[in-house]
Amino acid sequence: MRDPGSWLSPTVWADGLAPPILCSAAAGWTGGLLRRWRDIDGDIPQPALDKHYLTIHLGGPKHVIRRGEGGVRDAYVKPGALSLTPAGAAFHWSTAGPIDFAHLYLSPIVVRQIGIEVFDRDGSGLAIEDRLGIVDPLVQALFAAMIEEVETGIAGSRVYLDTLFDSLTVRLLRLYGGGNRRTS
Repeated sequence: MRDPGSWLSPTVWADGLAPPILCSAAAGWTGGLLRRWRDIDGDIPQPALDKHYLTIHLGGPKHVIRRGEGGVRDAYVKPGALSLTPAGAAFHWSTAGPIDFAHLYLSPIVVRQIGIEVFDRDGSGLAIEDRLGIVDPLVQALFAAMIEEVETGIAGSRVYLDTLFDSLTVRLLRLYGGGNRRTS
């Protein structure tokens, strides 16, 4: 992890990529940030970001090689597989296969607040774990529902997106939040 003062926002980082084909900001949702890219270069430098982010790999199976924090990771990921990246981690992604993915950015402050409210803890010990190519049907369904909602943008979308976002964040913290389970 690098110095937090050098971390970039997802918006600044994305300025160096092709424009996303979908962005929740355009739909008026301010509870988080969801973006989707398709058919861009599969060689993507990822600097340290000031947000955690969840990636859903779409479009078909692919071979992902990720270099950076913790060395080299190599995975064959299925459509719908997920990767979870903690804030401050920097990687270089190389993907062979269809380039179609979405990111959901999670503010560490919001993650901590949800952790406090849900797990009745002060937030210490809560940390988003680094994962590559995991399969979690519930998180996949929640993320897919968020993408669909941003695409359609129908009335009530903001409330629905907030509900999906909170549910997804709770699930991530419960299973991939490092030391979040209560002890009696």
